[in-house]
Amino acid sequence: MTKQLLFFIFITINNLLFANTINLKPFQADFIQTITNSSNKSIKYKGNIYLNKNNDILWKYKTPTIKNIYITENTLIIEEPELEQAIYTSLDNKLNLSLLLSNSKQIEDNKYSATLYDTDYTIVLNENKIRQIKYNDPLDNTIVIIFFSVKENPIFSDNFFTFQEKPNYDIIIK
Repeated sequence: MTKQLLFFIFITINNLLFANTINLKPFQADFIQTITNSSNKSIKYKGNIYLNKNNDILWKYKTPTIKNIYITENTLIIEEPELEQAIYTSLDNKLNLSLLLSNSKQIEDNKYSATLYDTDYTIVLNENKIRQIKYNDPLDNTIVIIFFSVKENPIFSDNFFTFQEKPNYDIIIK
């Protein structure tokens, strides 16, 4: 009886401690990203995002310019097909959505806050799926990313998150 009671208390405390965080599954979604500067001027980007179980991310921007951003391990690659270039950057801190969401705390129904690498984020869910991320970047721009047509647990090919260098591209390493 005592063991059962202790087990029940452990499960209850565990659920209370971790029920208010977000567990992210691999997903793909369409997005609209709005960046607004301190003068209230904004630009909208549209595209698709893909996240796998290893937290590799591929952002495919379609408008207003075509751009693909590959984030794997500690490397960020920005492919700009219209400029025929790829920019490789080492990341001190991986842009990890799962880490961001797992560190989040519920502040309202379907609304969470989190801090990652000294940046505060607000995350909104709908039906347990990510719908919005909002934050201010170091240049005091407000970034709002709205996700829609979210599909969880998609199947990706082995090299889907790997940038394939093109022979005619300029390669820039920062």
